[in-house]
Amino acid sequence: MEEIQKHFDQSGGDSLLSPGEYQGPLTVSRPCILDGAGSTLWAEHGPVLTITAPGVTIKNLRVEITGGRIQMAQRFNVPRRP
Repeated sequence: MEEIQKHFDQSGGDSLLSPGEYQGPLTVSRPCILDGAGSTLWAEHGPVLTITAPGVTIKNLRVEITGGRIQMAQRFNVPRRP
């Protein structure tokens, strides 16, 4: 299993993951496109994925919490396109 944060930080731009499983957490702190290519990002406890930058697109990525009790917080501030 790869260290997803290290891989993402080293990519510097848009990222295309190889299909597989990646252990989180992952923090996305710059505008980019992250294409999971059908991969799974998981962690035993949340948050699994944190996005702190505008202009982030996540696609083809499954996000899972695999541990016992799940706490979920959602906050979306997505600007609408004209």
